[in-house]
Amino acid sequence: MLCSHCLNSLLPPEPDCLAPHTSLTTTPAAAEFEARDVTLSGHLTFEVPDGHRMLVTAGPDGEPHVQLQPLSHPTWQWQYRMGSEGEVQLELLEIESAADA
Repeated sequence: MLCSHCLNSLLPPEPDCLAPHTSLTTTPAAAEFEARDVTLSGHLTFEVPDGHRMLVTAGPDGEPHVQLQPLSHPTWQWQYRMGSEGEVQLELLEIESAADA
């Protein structure tokens, strides 16, 4: 698990990191996590089971609201290409299911 502070630095987590930790655990097979329009602070842990998608949004009281849904296929992926000056350009692609189309 990486804390949000150490994750933002893109470095391995420091064992003595004193930043408030929000940790995320996903299984390596098939799981997704999305936090949308919510502030995550303090000591929080989110565990996403294999084959599920977790969406965290702000509830009516501003606290995180967690929705867990079965995942039949990936719902997003990154498309990347190299820019003219050697920089990596990322584009988030959302994938529709046959049921959504």
